[in-house]
Amino acid sequence: MTIEERCAEAKELYQTTLDPTVLQPAWLEAVDHSVSELRSLIGASENLTNIAAALRQSGSHMRALRHLLAPPLSQDQFKLACPEWTKSTEKSGIAIKAEAAELIAGRVREWLEPAHLSAIADGKSFDLLGAAYLMARQEYETKKRIKLARRQEEEICAVLDELGFSKGESRFVNEPGSLEKNEYLLATKFATADNSAHEVDVAVGLPGKMILAIECKVSNDATNSIKRTNDVIKKSEAWRRQWGNFVITGALIQGVFKPTEIVRMEGSDIVVFWSHALDEFRSWIKDRA
Repeated sequence: MTIEERCAEAKELYQTTLDPTVLQPAWLEAVDHSVSELRSLIGASENLTNIAAALRQSGSHMRALRHLLAPPLSQDQFKLACPEWTKSTEKSGIAIKAEAAELIAGRVREWLEPAHLSAIADGKSFDLLGAAYLMARQEYETKKRIKLARRQEEEICAVLDELGFSKGESRFVNEPGSLEKNEYLLATKFATADNSAHEVDVAVGLPGKMILAIECKVSNDATNSIKRTNDVIKKSEAWRRQWGNFVITGALIQGVFKPTEIVRMEGSDIVVFWSHALDEFRSWIKDRA
């Protein structure tokens, strides 16, 4: 079967999941969560008049603040605009120290949407729901991809269990033979040549100290598939520099992918598997185990 045919199959199956009765509850939950985050920020920052106070309370307020900027900025974009900010504080909710909070708040004020700033500061109404929808879209799409990727991991584990592999405890993998033959690990960090560590979704121990590092990738549309492909290629190149031929990078694909992106992965020596054709993954493992 050609790459184009595989992509068409995957797209058709993904389209069958676009059921409003299934998807709308999760979307409305994301909107409610975003509304709550915005209201929490407005209260903690005294109607945006004391943004530093909100950040000293919790770094998680940055998510709402980023979406009130003009234009809204991603984490990476805001980090470039404000190097003093530590991205991890947004997810962890850790309180930001006073000096850093003041620096970050100053940069936020420079970027804030003037209409939002004046309306909230004056205690007037503003388009809370519109801002919440902007936040919710990002949260919803991310959670959906994570949920589908987790399902992919479960499917891989089921195949490996069936073939007699055993699940090991996740640990730092830093040399050939770190995984026993017929052992697999989930969410495991691999050492790379630049002294960093990239996490792999599923690592599988093969004969000869070889390791198959599988990335689970779900794409919502053709454009998104470019980013998903770039993620896999970046990790694969980093592992190859560190490990040489001891690591084989694999990608389990689901959703809408451009055929050219599959070609790019295969051209980078990445083994592509498909969620809707797991028998091919099963056969690949059996041939090498």
